[in-house]
Amino acid sequence: MVNGYLYSKLLYKDHDKDPLPWKQRLEICVGVASVLHYLHTGVKHIIIHHDMKLDNILLDEKWEAKLSNFMSSKTCPPNLSTVRFVYTEEDTTSLIHGTMAQHLDAEFLVSGELTDKSEVYSFGVVLLQLLCCRKASYVVDWARKRIQEGTINEMIDLYLTGKIATECLKIYLDIATSCIRTKGVDRPTMGGVEIRA
Repeated sequence: MVNGYLYSKLLYKDHDKDPLPWKQRLEICVGVASVLHYLHTGVKHIIIHHDMKLDNILLDEKWEAKLSNFMSSKTCPPNLSTVRFVYTEEDTTSLIHGTMAQHLDAEFLVSGELTDKSEVYSFGVVLLQLLCCRKASYVVDWARKRIQEGTINEMIDLYLTGKIATECLKIYLDIATSCIRTKGVDRPTMGGVEIRA
């Protein structure tokens, strides 16, 4: 893809280029949400990407998001209300120690059961990273603390300071925090995640 990985554009910014503007970040979110919604509901067999992170989002010549790396993806027959894949303790241990662990919810890490709500959590991590411009390893706890303390402005990428409308930021944070809720049952489906650029 012409514009490479979102990870490199966001976390390893080129010094001679401006960081991604807010509108462009929102458009990327919309694109990723649309793809995940399609994978969860628009295909014959539900597909859980299972490695949803900045490293696996490519940007084409129009800066549109494309999801890559389906090596860890899982499929499930249709007509199931909850998609579950049970991993062995050995599988889960290797995932916990890999790079995917930073994007996985605690429910999956404890139970080994992968659901579509696990992917919603990973999407929430990506949303926070797009806003905060921080690595996934600590962005969730860090953002939760800022929200609880009422110091939301401290969590925004400095480049975006003063460039996000207050109402837009509130809606964005509501969506992101609903995606990273501790219990999967409390998270929205990808169809319930509504982001407008």
